[in-house]
Amino acid sequence: MACTPRLRLAERTVRLASTLLAACGVWAALPSSAAPASGPVVKAVATAPAWQGVWEGRLAGQPIVMALYLNEQGRWTGRYFYERFGRDLGLWGPVPDADAGSSDTLALQECAPDYGIADAPCERPRATWSLTLAGTSAKGQWQVSSPTARFVPATVSLTRVADYAPTAGALTDPYEQRRLKGIRGQRMPGGQLGPVAWETLSDARSKVAAPQFTRGASPAALQRINDQLKTQWQERIGQALTALDHDDQVDVAFANQRWLALTYSVGFYFAGAAHPSNGFTATTYDLSTGQAVDWSRWFRFTAPGTEAVDFERRDLLAAQALKAFAAQVTALPPDVPSATSDQARCARLVLAHYECRGGRCTRGDLTGGRVPDGWQIWPTAPGLAVAPDVYAEVDRGCRGQPVVLPWAQVRASLLRPQALP
Repeated sequence: MACTPRLRLAERTVRLASTLLAACGVWAALPSSAAPASGPVVKAVATAPAWQGVWEGRLAGQPIVMALYLNEQGRWTGRYFYERFGRDLGLWGPVPDADAGSSDTLALQECAPDYGIADAPCERPRATWSLTLAGTSAKGQWQVSSPTARFVPATVSLTRVADYAPTAGALTDPYEQRRLKGIRGQRMPGGQLGPVAWETLSDARSKVAAPQFTRGASPAALQRINDQLKTQWQERIGQALTALDHDDQVDVAFANQRWLALTYSVGFYFAGAAHPSNGFTATTYDLSTGQAVDWSRWFRFTAPGTEAVDFERRDLLAAQALKAFAAQVTALPPDVPSATSDQARCARLVLAHYECRGGRCTRGDLTGGRVPDGWQIWPTAPGLAVAPDVYAEVDRGCRGQPVVLPWAQVRASLLRPQALP
């Protein structure tokens, strides 16, 4: 990483994104090279300084939420958002005296949203704050920093409402909980696929949308699916509002009387990260229960013991998928170099990761009857889609590119005979 994120903001959003994507069944963490490096930790103090905490109030009459804390350099650090917009602006203050809780005045500098340095304030603050503490309340002024600006100072009034530490989990962070209170969900027309129908739930601030299903399963099953999707939608909104750039989409990929398959694609960039990144996940729901399908209970992926995966083992789903990736390379016309084909390039990376040579793959996580890590699996009309996520950040464009194994073929790897799909 070339630099670390401002105000631990990107680290917090890594936790938030991890929570979301783990719930969808993909990531336990964002790719390490895309996630900003660890920022400063909260300075240990015997008693929380009076300024440290979550504050609510108004700036120029507009409702705001602010969080302040001491970073590891002992400098006041924080962020705030206007409830109307929900997007963070960074705050920096001085290094206080040894008795951090005694000062009843505080001067803060406000940095632009794209400022990405965690351990030093911005050189050109966009505004300054001058606050005076009175118990659990604070008042003062906000002033644009530009010498040519003609704005008169704006009045700030705040009330401390909660303790705060930026190491808090995204779902227990009182600052984030207040951001989510500003969600303004709108029900919009959705769509229909097979037996299922849905409406679209959209947030006016972030434009993040999610399906809410109205038909295709029992009321209890639909409620279970919709509750999970709505929770993820709220988490995605928090991620979108804290990123400099964020674009995500949930697609209904397949539906029949048994299964409902959703795919989730996301691209994002946070202040302080070395580069943008992306992710892909697929979740299939059992419409009889509303629970996510565990494919390890359906298919035999690898053989027990230590033997390598042989492409000709039709009874192993991993063998079928890796053989299909190999076919994407060998099926290219002679006049098309494999380096110029995205599909073939991604397939080569999969084969290299699993150490496949001569129709055999010897990587250790393909043995012992294990399910390979990071494999996204979902049904489609022609067959079972399999998209391993084994790619480095430089090859992140390959994420979500599947092979589709015909249903007649994958039946050979079922743990017990069943109709498909």
